[in-house]
Amino acid sequence: MIMPELLDVLIGDMDFQFSCLNEKVNFFLQHYQIQQNKNVLSCARQLFYLMQNTDCKITNRLLLYAHVLKYLNWYFKSFEQQSTKHEFTQWEYQQLNHARNCLISDLTCPPTINCLAKQTGLNQSKLKKGFKQIFGKSIYAYFLTERMHKAKQLLTEYSVTETAIMMGYSNISHFSTAFRKQFGVLPKEIRRQYSSKFLE
Repeated sequence: MIMPELLDVLIGDMDFQFSCLNEKVNFFLQHYQIQQNKNVLSCARQLFYLMQNTDCKITNRLLLYAHVLKYLNWYFKSFEQQSTKHEFTQWEYQQLNHARNCLISDLTCPPTINCLAKQTGLNQSKLKKGFKQIFGKSIYAYFLTERMHKAKQLLTEYSVTETAIMMGYSNISHFSTAFRKQFGVLPKEIRRQYSSKFLE
């Protein structure tokens, strides 16, 4: 259950003053220590910091409210994740983890959904739905994320062209586009950073 004092921060009127800060922080800490979830705890720490350091300016209070909403979002999602685990048998859960391991065993070429289904013994519908529920992304999106992170690691030692080829790309432009979509920068910029460090 969410502590009423936490909701008070969320739905309180705009004249909310922080005169009872210590009491509210204590209730908040009492609450978030119960829910051992990485995202929940991260948001809780951010909110705890803001509750200690926010004054009564309207912009700062709006920032605080925004963090409360962010916290509540992850809080409720943590319950969704817990309930998700109960939707699968232990065997299905193990096979979905096996699917993940098969997926990232070779980052140069993604396996087909049909191939993964055969390897895991799950039907394609259960495989796709279960994978996204447990790992938070579709099968291909998860593969691409892992692929780009591996490419970023390789760029510390190899050129953009070498890295693209090693990651299974025949078209360097396609590699650069996928990399920028993942990290917001072109691979040559990452390579340039490491080259500069090497020359220093």
